[in-house]
Amino acid sequence: MKTRFLLSLFLLIAVSSWAALIPEDDDVYVRVVDVGQGLCCIAKMPGDYFMVYDAGNYKDKGRTAMEAIRELINEDKVIDLLVLSHTDSDHLGAVDSLYQQDFIIERVIRSGMQRTSGTWDRTNTAIDSMAANQGTLDINLSETEFPVGATYRFGEATVTMVCGFAGPLDEWELTDHAEQNNAGSIVIRLQYRGQSILFCGDAVGRHSGGDSDQLIASELFMVTMSPVIPIDSDVVIAPHHGGRILLSHDAGETWTLDGVTVPSNTLLAASVKDGAWFCAGAYGRIFERVDPASGVPESMLGIGPRLLPNRPNPFNPSTQIEFELARPGHVKLEIFDARAQLVQVLLSDSRIAGRHTVNWNGRNGSGQNVPSGLYFCLITTNDGTDSRKLNLVK
Repeated sequence: MKTRFLLSLFLLIAVSSWAALIPEDDDVYVRVVDVGQGLCCIAKMPGDYFMVYDAGNYKDKGRTAMEAIRELINEDKVIDLLVLSHTDSDHLGAVDSLYQQDFIIERVIRSGMQRTSGTWDRTNTAIDSMAANQGTLDINLSETEFPVGATYRFGEATVTMVCGFAGPLDEWELTDHAEQNNAGSIVIRLQYRGQSILFCGDAVGRHSGGDSDQLIASELFMVTMSPVIPIDSDVVIAPHHGGRILLSHDAGETWTLDGVTVPSNTLLAASVKDGAWFCAGAYGRIFERVDPASGVPESMLGIGPRLLPNRPNPFNPSTQIEFELARPGHVKLEIFDARAQLVQVLLSDSRIAGRHTVNWNGRNGSGQNVPSGLYFCLITTNDGTDSRKLNLVK
């Protein structure tokens, strides 16, 4: 997986209060909460939308995660999206407390894999109560078929489901018990103004030292589907967190951890396990402020392409695909089917900055009509990628 990052976009600050960063309405902020052996991430998106990805460690009954959630989320106590990557207890600690402390959860996405722990029982009961008493939409992958590639929009930010299952797929042939529990992890990609963060839960991939052709499980699935559902990201939030902070003394050119220089493409690294770098508990200002007058991010950052909603959608037999470019350059616009097979290259040429429209007539590269179903449009430029779902109904 290629990781791209403009270092000046991201700032890790060792502070004790979220308020010290003074979030702006047009910023995206993500905090990786230091919950020890576990995971909890909190994202504020433009328009005062909030997402919580995993809910911290069961060992302190989610107290650390709850402290951060209470501090960061607005007085209305509304969480627009709660994603529980999988059912290990070190990712579920605060779910029961969220319900007991009257947080309103608009939507939950969870794997639903059956477990026998007390934490899982309390989490399951709390979510059932949220659905019954708050009208929470409970998307349980053990009960609901939820298509990979589904995208939620929160203002200008999007959250795309990259991977996620109720359990490991049979063809992965996993025998290790921990890998079986973790491999179905729900992986999401938060994107805003051409920059993105990949939240990986405990997704399973090749073992330490493995060659690039030894992809397995979650990683194999994501790489296979990447032409349709991009996984290129500027920040990767990996499993399990330490409490140390990366420092840079040269404006982000290099980063150090305990005096050891860390490769820039592992920007959020915090601790080492089996040769892999993992994320720190830290505050992060992810994106520069946008100039309200021009709508252009300061320092010309966040200039990736943007796909607008195709019209009509669903469609038959044709639909118009509209996209925006912040600056001129080469553009590739491709259509893929739900199996990640290339259907048609609609455009591969240079375009000026601005808004453009391309028509797709529902045919493949050989001029044949394609069947009804879900398709994906992928735009690729030198500044990034974006994708949208297209629904052909005959």
